Amino acid sequence: VEGFEQTKERNSTKSRTKKKSSTQSEEGLIALEIALSLIGSGEDRANNEGAFIDQIFRRENASANWCAAFVSYCIEEAYKKTGVEMPFERSGGAKKLFKRIGKSGSFVERPIVGDIVVWDRGKPGSWQGHIGIVSSVSESDFVSVEGNVGSYSKTRGAVRNIKHNFNEKKLEGFARLP
Repeated sequence: VEGFEQTKERNSTKSRTKKKSSTQSEEGLIALEIALSLIGSGEDRANNEGAFIDQIFRRENASANWCAAFVSYCIEEAYKKTGVEMPFERSGGAKKLFKRIGKSGSFVERPIVGDIVVWDRGKPGSWQGHIGIVSSVSESDFVSVEGNVGSYSKTRGAVRNIKHNFNEKKLEGFARLP
């Protein structure tokens, strides 16, 4: 992954305090690895439904927009791998999850690999949003791994790596895991 840099330091305690915003998050990088391994996974029974959707929601017969459940799943699995307790609750809501991540970690103006990105998907300021994990960054754009991309009837909603411009109208911001 371009810009991917594995950290060597380990914190032996089960919880962490906030990191400086310029520090890459180990859990963010692991969550990204998990997300990248799931590219192409997605809906298989119907729109917003399938075995993969059940897996990331951690329940059977789940049926809902699933971008936040996907990011929550990747983050939760990353924290399990490091043995550190996840410092916030998972969420099926993109903006709610984004706020929880930013409050426990930090909100950042310029992302780095492993950061979380959120967009507005409804009226400005509404609860509706879309969320992903940043996989690469350049001067004018970034790429993020996102769940629930595409229409079931046309391309089957799936996990995809998508290129975005920093000037996108509905881009709300970036957050870094603690």
